[in-house]
Amino acid sequence: ERTLRDLLCSLRADVGVEMLTDAFRRRLLTSREVDTAIQRAHGRYGVTGARWLAGSCRREPHSVLEWRFHQLCDALGHGWRFNVDLHDDQGFVGRVDALHEATGTIVELDSRRFHGEDRFQLDRTRDQRLAAMGYVVIRLTWDDVERRPMEIVERIRRTVAVRSRAARRPTPTSPGPNPQAGP
Repeated sequence: ERTLRDLLCSLRADVGVEMLTDAFRRRLLTSREVDTAIQRAHGRYGVTGARWLAGSCRREPHSVLEWRFHQLCDALGHGWRFNVDLHDDQGFVGRVDALHEATGTIVELDSRRFHGEDRFQLDRTRDQRLAAMGYVVIRLTWDDVERRPMEIVERIRRTVAVRSRAARRPTPTSPGPNPQAGP
């Protein structure tokens, strides 16, 4: 904890984000442990920056791209969970980056660093398994998050709204026999 506190209070923000996202991805650290370390750094030089860093990582992003996406998530509304493991009847499907459970909307963040050419077919197969479970997957790239943040926020919000309306629609039933109709 002391080492973590020293690092958080002394690292540049970009290096701190890289360190924390790596630790979260490896499950070496939780946001609660980060908060505890910072609370014990009260009055120390650099604690203001460390508090900002901890707050910006409260959703435990697993990459810098996820961290950047999480900065947009407050505009998406409530109901989102992050880094969620999903399973189907064949077993583990994968850990999805963001899941809106009420509507079955998934956001996946694809960077070249973690999703190179070798992942292309694996990602498509995974998307098919998720679709078979009723999920819709929105894939975003670094370029989307960096250059078109409000456009992607609006696209995700529309998807959630459409799927929410679809879930509320009554399921059509086939007409039963009409008791007043003759044979």
